[in-house]
This record gives sequence, structure tokens and C-alpha cells, in this order.
Amino acid sequence: MLLEKSADANIPSDNQWTALHSASLKDDQKIVLMLLDHGAKIDYPTNYGWTPLLTASLEGYHDVAKLVLESEANANYADVDG
Repeated sequence: MLLEKSADANIPSDNQWTALHSASLKDDQKIVLMLLDHGAKIDYPTNYGWTPLLTASLEGYHDVAKLVLESEANANYADVDG
């Protein structure tokens, strides 16, 4: 409902996590799509350099990772550890 009222999908938490990171961590394809449709930044890094793609991949959420890749996420983005 907030997104429908023009809420910003990219407002980060203190450690730079966004709603897209959280949706990727929960394996929620429906919310991932909704956030992307409302302008969520696909490669937004956390303080540790984690992107939504890395988050989904680390958790083994292949369908979300594939969805994020299809939305042109950078597959070569490195976290702070490289």
C-alpha cells in the first residue's frame, strides 16, 4: 500500500539494508517483483557490500537470484571481502 502511495522503495536501514534485501533474504519472489516494479535499486549495496543478488545467492534462493539477474543485476559485484 505504501508503494502505491509513492513511498520510496530504496530507503535503507542504518546498515544500508533495503526492502529488496529483506525480500531476497525471505525468498519472496512476489515482493521482489513488486519492489522492482516500484523502482527498487537492484545493485544497492549494504555496509558489507551485499546486494540483493548476493543475499539471495548466499541463502540458496535460486528463484529469487534468477529473478534479480533477469532484472539486470550485476553478477560481478563484489562485497567488501571481494
